[in-house]
Amino acid sequence: MANTISARVRANASARANGPFCQFLSEASLRMITWGDLVFGMDQFAAALTTLRVAPGEPVIILLPHHPALYSCFLGAMECGAVPSFLPLPSHKQDPDLYWQEQ
Repeated sequence: MANTISARVRANASARANGPFCQFLSEASLRMITWGDLVFGMDQFAAALTTLRVAPGEPVIILLPHHPALYSCFLGAMECGAVPSFLPLPSHKQDPDLYWQEQ
């Protein structure tokens, strides 16, 4: 087995696809994300990036609210060789013009 994060995630999913990867708490609910869910989302995001011809080593900026998809997006970017990075979303505490100017 390759000693990469993706390989470890896949090994865990293979051993316990319906087992909990984590629990995601939002204002509305508590949602369990299984290892199988994680790999499914990871593969979907990696395929989307490949379709968009994101090259290995290219940065992929993830700009999402705190959401279960963050995990799959981050790992999917790594899976296709890209370099994932999170950027914070603008908040009501910031001037939107200054926020977008600085990004």
